[in-house]
Amino acid sequence: DDPAALLNCPIACRTAETCWGADVDDHSTAVVWEKQMDFKKTGRHGTMCVGSSTTPEEQAVLCGLSIPRDPKCAGCGPVDCSAHQHDAVALLSCLGDAQYSEGGEPIVCAEIITLHNPSCDFDDTQLTQIS
Repeated sequence: DDPAALLNCPIACRTAETCWGADVDDHSTAVVWEKQMDFKKTGRHGTMCVGSSTTPEEQAVLCGLSIPRDPKCAGCGPVDCSAHQHDAVALLSCLGDAQYSEGGEPIVCAEIITLHNPSCDFDDTQLTQIS
């Protein structure tokens, strides 16, 4: 649970968001749903929702590419699966158990696809205006 979200919206906003490469200190906000959304949790991180300007596959590829390099770990670092973006089976295989974990709880990149729920996708046009 995101403490800032719980403080600002204690019932409906138990959420976290990840914007690859974005400055998270800018406290800008945007409304992405006009009403409260109620959907079932699909995995340990909840449900994956994506903006209308993208796809779960594109975000999973960005997740893999955004994994920070770890000089203490051989084989740890970015995973480039962009060649498989339009083939879900090959993309999931390429991503394997790659995890993005900079600054929070690790996200398994493949789960962006496997835990995606289209009913919670949102209009993200305002987000590009404030980012």
